[in-house]
Amino acid sequence: MRLRHTVGTALGALALVVTVPTSANAATGEFSYTYVDLNGANQFGYLENPLSGVCLEIPEATLPTQQPAFSAQNRTDKTASTFSEPLCQGTRYTVKARTGVGNARQKFRSVRFSV
Repeated sequence: MRLRHTVGTALGALALVVTVPTSANAATGEFSYTYVDLNGANQFGYLENPLSGVCLEIPEATLPTQQPAFSAQNRTDKTASTFSEPLCQGTRYTVKARTGVGNARQKFRSVRFSV
């Protein structure tokens, strides 16, 4: 009886793990961008294998005192949507997967990758 209960519990747990979808997957590759540091110099930042389906803040461009990031280069396998404001708000630009390049006029503070 005890073995049957243990096997039943294990199968139930396995069924739960298999049927519950994951909340986010990772985009494979690198998303890079340019930002302005505290000294006013252009620097390069990147997100390596970023989560997809969730809003990601650009660390160097989140605060109102920081300038937005620009010149996105999407070398991931997912389409990126950049947003002019934190929390994926404001004007949205789409940057294609693998070869997408944004221009210097497309300023952004957050990004979301397609699922």
